[in-house]
Amino acid sequence: CDVAGLTYTRGQLLDQTIYLGNSIDGINWSINNKPLMATDPSFHGCRSMYRSTGVWIDDKLAIWYSMVDTNNNWRIGIKKFDTDTLY
Repeated sequence: CDVAGLTYTRGQLLDQTIYLGNSIDGINWSINNKPLMATDPSFHGCRSMYRSTGVWIDDKLAIWYSMVDTNNNWRIGIKKFDTDTLY
Protein backbone atom coordinates (compact mmCIF):
# COMPACT_ATOMS: atom_id res chain seq x y z
CA CYS A 1 0.00 0.00 0.00
CA ASP A 2 1.07 3.59 -0.32
CA VAL A 3 1.75 6.26 2.25
CA ALA A 4 1.32 9.99 1.76
CA GLY A 5 4.26 11.60 3.47
CA LEU A 6 2.67 14.84 4.65
CA THR A 7 4.55 17.07 7.08
CA TYR A 8 2.84 19.90 8.97
CA THR A 9 4.42 22.68 11.05
CA ARG A 10 2.13 25.19 12.77
CA GLY A 11 -0.66 24.47 10.32
CA GLN A 12 1.51 24.82 7.20
CA LEU A 13 1.88 21.91 4.84
CA LEU A 14 5.58 21.46 4.11
CA ASP A 15 5.87 18.21 2.16
CA GLN A 16 3.31 16.56 -0.10
CA THR A 17 5.43 13.76 -1.47
CA ILE A 18 3.92 10.27 -1.85
CA TYR A 19 6.11 7.32 -0.89
CA LEU A 20 5.61 3.58 -1.07
CA GLY A 21 5.33 1.97 2.36
CA ASN A 22 5.27 -1.68 3.33
CA SER A 23 3.97 -3.24 6.55
CA ILE A 24 3.37 -6.80 7.69
CA ASP A 25 1.28 -5.85 10.74
CA GLY A 26 -0.13 -2.39 9.84
CA ILE A 27 1.71 -0.84 12.78
CA ASN A 28 5.40 -0.98 11.86
CA TRP A 29 6.23 0.47 8.45
CA SER A 30 9.19 0.44 6.11
CA ILE A 31 9.14 3.44 3.76
CA ASN A 32 10.99 3.47 0.43
CA ASN A 33 13.11 6.65 0.26
CA LYS A 34 12.42 7.05 -3.48
CA PRO A 35 9.23 9.16 -3.93
CA LEU A 36 6.43 7.80 -6.11
CA MET A 37 4.93 11.23 -6.76
CA ALA A 38 5.64 14.80 -5.63
CA THR A 39 4.12 18.24 -6.01
CA ASP A 40 5.51 19.57 -9.29
CA PRO A 41 3.96 22.11 -11.71
CA SER A 42 5.30 20.06 -14.63
CA PHE A 43 3.00 17.21 -13.48
CA HIS A 44 -0.36 18.38 -14.86
CA GLY A 45 0.16 21.81 -13.29
CA CYS A 46 0.20 20.31 -9.79
CA ARG A 47 0.45 23.05 -7.17
CA SER A 48 -0.59 20.91 -4.22
CA MET A 49 -1.10 17.16 -3.81
CA TYR A 50 -3.63 16.09 -1.19
CA ARG A 51 -4.55 12.44 -0.66
CA SER A 52 -3.83 9.16 -2.32
CA THR A 53 -4.60 5.47 -2.15
CA GLY A 54 -3.33 2.52 -4.10
CA VAL A 55 -4.06 -1.02 -5.16
CA TRP A 56 -2.04 -3.75 -6.85
CA ILE A 57 -3.51 -4.78 -10.23
CA ASP A 58 -1.59 -7.73 -11.68
CA ASP A 59 2.02 -6.48 -11.97
CA LYS A 60 1.18 -2.76 -11.57
CA LEU A 61 0.53 -0.44 -8.65
CA ALA A 62 -2.33 1.98 -9.38
CA ILE A 63 -2.35 5.19 -7.32
CA TRP A 64 -5.46 7.37 -7.20
CA TYR A 65 -4.73 10.90 -6.01
CA SER A 66 -6.26 14.35 -5.62
CA MET A 67 -4.49 17.62 -6.30
CA VAL A 68 -4.97 21.34 -6.84
CA ASP A 69 -3.57 22.72 -10.08
CA THR A 70 -1.95 26.12 -10.64
CA ASN A 71 -5.40 27.56 -11.52
CA ASN A 72 -6.82 26.41 -8.13
CA ASN A 73 -8.92 23.65 -9.73
CA TRP A 74 -9.26 20.39 -7.81
CA ARG A 75 -8.46 17.30 -9.86
CA ILE A 76 -8.37 13.58 -9.32
CA GLY A 77 -6.24 11.18 -11.26
CA ILE A 78 -4.68 7.77 -11.47
CA LYS A 79 -1.06 6.89 -12.12
CA LYS A 80 0.17 3.34 -12.70
CA PHE A 81 3.62 2.03 -11.88
CA ASP A 82 5.29 -1.15 -13.12
CA THR A 83 6.39 -3.35 -10.23
CA ASP A 84 10.02 -3.43 -11.39
CA THR A 85 10.31 0.39 -11.13
CA LEU A 86 9.22 0.58 -7.48
CA TYR A 87 12.20 -0.89 -5.65
